[in-house]
Amino acid sequence: MNIMIILAPLLSLFTLAPQEHLVPLPLHNGETTNGANWGWLHPETRNGGSLESTGAARVTPMEGDSHVAREFFTAHVVALDAGAAAITPLVDASGKTIELVPGGRYQLSWSQGALADEPPPILAVYLLDQKLNEVPGTRTVSSRTGTDPKDWKRQHVRFTLPEDLSVEWGYMIAFQNLARPESATDSIALVDKVSMARVDSDEAGYRTLFDGTTLEGWTGAVKGYRVKDGAIELDTSSNASGNLYTSDQFDDFILRFEFKLTEGANNGVGIRAPLGGDAAYEGMEIQVLENSHSKYEGLKPWQYHGAIYGVAPARRGYQLPPGSWNHEEIRVRGREVRITLNGEVILDVNLDEATKDGTLSGRDHPGLSRTGGHIAFCGHGDEVAYRNIRIRSLEDTTKPQTQNQTQNRSSQ
Repeated sequence: MNIMIILAPLLSLFTLAPQEHLVPLPLHNGETTNGANWGWLHPETRNGGSLESTGAARVTPMEGDSHVAREFFTAHVVALDAGAAAITPLVDASGKTIELVPGGRYQLSWSQGALADEPPPILAVYLLDQKLNEVPGTRTVSSRTGTDPKDWKRQHVRFTLPEDLSVEWGYMIAFQNLARPESATDSIALVDKVSMARVDSDEAGYRTLFDGTTLEGWTGAVKGYRVKDGAIELDTSSNASGNLYTSDQFDDFILRFEFKLTEGANNGVGIRAPLGGDAAYEGMEIQVLENSHSKYEGLKPWQYHGAIYGVAPARRGYQLPPGSWNHEEIRVRGREVRITLNGEVILDVNLDEATKDGTLSGRDHPGLSRTGGHIAFCGHGDEVAYRNIRIRSLEDTTKPQTQNQTQNRSSQ
């Protein structure tokens, strides 16, 4: 009997399916700026025009410099009265059409708020072709309740384009307030920070850093973390504390993972870090933080999610609500660091340029000069979970653990 026939079912258990990642699409003016690149649309008559500061669909300034404002919207947002719709074409900053692939999978995200009495606005989001025909399979409906600015929330939807789709001149994204004008005259939907990404499978060359069941391949504070439901999470019931490190070291790489935050949670991903010490200074720490919580209102820009702590701030507003799984990619090559969150590049920085006048924290960061080291989860006592953790070296620079590091792990 062929031994491989017997082993095949067992081997399949250890074969990892290709992981998904989000490839950013360079959508122009997803962060609304004076209505540029946006228009209004009457869905029934298909009449439309440029979006202005008046009308049932309009661009309107949002006042204030609050914590919520900095997280969810810019100086202007798209406002939709009951029954109104606004559209924006899928083009990049140069006006070039962003091509979508028939049969391709995509993720569309946006920040959504409301100014409403009862009933609250109900927002339909979908794609149109340039003849204003709705693209099948792309429609989703979402609602936000309440009139307080704190009720803003990040929304997203995934869809697959039809295989037989044929569109010559590109697409538009449509946002429509489905509330009926005669019964909800004050039901106003607010939209900003629109982004879009292609859902793709990982390229060849990625290796998993976490098998989904054990902490094999990790060292440091292994007693302070646990494996639960296929994820590494900080064990808040444990008295152990500290950082959890990869046993191997990496120089230039692309690290992809998913993370889930509880309300107000704080953690971090250390890169090029030594074993021991504060990864934010002895290496680099990429912030992992539930940005929208009110207790973080007074933080410096370089302390919010995606920032290189003390060194470079990241763009805010692209994090999903607590309890959701976020997708993140950290790309490090030489002195270049790029962070992509849920299909949006939120930081792209040269370390030399960022520190030419000193660090933003005003402190020394000797770790900035390191060319390699461990990857670490920097526990700060809050419940945070990570899964689907994998890495691809950009050079052949993976360094195996030393004998001392092996002994360090066994002593934990």
